[in-house]
Amino acid sequence: MTKKINLLNYNSEISELEKKKFNIVNLSLIICTHMGSEKLFYLILSICKSTFVPAEVIIIGTHKDDFINIQIFKKIINFKSIVSPIADQVFQRKLGFEKSTCKFILQSDDDIEFYNNCIEILYKEIIKNNDYILCPLIVDGLGNNADQRSVNQY
Repeated sequence: MTKKINLLNYNSEISELEKKKFNIVNLSLIICTHMGSEKLFYLILSICKSTFVPAEVIIIGTHKDDFINIQIFKKIINFKSIVSPIADQVFQRKLGFEKSTCKFILQSDDDIEFYNNCIEILYKEIIKNNDYILCPLIVDGLGNNADQRSVNQY
C-alpha cells in the first residue's frame, strides 16, 4: 500500500522551488527504489533544495506507484521514471546507467536526503578527480555513521 504525501503541507515550499534558479551540472543521479514512494518524495525535495542540481535524475522503480508522490517535482527538475521488470538493485541501476546522458553519474538509494551543498561538494570533487570513484560518508539522523561497511572499506 503506497502512502500518499499530503502536499498541502508543502505547497509554499514547492511554490518557492518552482521559482528557484538552479545551478545545473553535467551529472546524472541514478536512484533505485522498491515501494519507496514516500522516501522518494523527501529525497527529491532535498535535491531541489541543493546548491547544485543534477542535469537529470533517473529513478528506477518496480511499480508505477513508486512515482506517485514525486510527480509535483516534474515542473521543477528534470527527472525520468522507469519501471523495472525486476526488483533487483543491480539490475535497476544498469537500466539507469543505460539511460544516462551526462558525463558523470552519481547513484543514491531512495532513503537518502542530501544536505543542501552535498551534490556541489561531490560534483567539484568529481571534476577535479576525473578517474576516481567517490563515496561520501553517510550519517543517520543522529549523526552516526550509517554505513559502517563503507567506512571500513574506504
